Amino acid sequence: MNLLNLPTCDEQDCNGVVEMIWHVCNCGSIEYVAKFKTIQVKSSRIEFDEKSGKSKNTYAIDIKPRDLIEENHFFIWCLLDNEDRPNFLVMSVQDFKNIMGESIKGISFFKDQDRQHFSAKDFGKWKKFLNNFSILE
Repeated sequence: MNLLNLPTCDEQDCNGVVEMIWHVCNCGSIEYVAKFKTIQVKSSRIEFDEKSGKSKNTYAIDIKPRDLIEENHFFIWCLLDNEDRPNFLVMSVQDFKNIMGESIKGISFFKDQDRQHFSAKDFGKWKKFLNNFSILE
């Protein structure tokens, strides 16, 4: 998958790429809008029971509204499993708003406010964002 972000021509049916060096599309148009995406990456490991030292097979993530503030901003959470293999949750601002719903309306200074815990086996409500890199194109 090519995740390189290139400016595209807005002329109908063109689908060309505007080369930033030349500032002109292959179709001859010089009318374009520079589009930039920002990507924020965080990571989390499997939670362990402190008393037993065993895996809980769960992840805990803190996602706050301040994490995603622009419509062209994307969020990637790298979740490492028990074998240190990465799994990625990839979401947009709107995805974030939809999944968090009511839980982000309150503001608290307490530790772990809005902390999300979910199964490392099935990812719960977060599964639909698992390895969802296609939204970055």
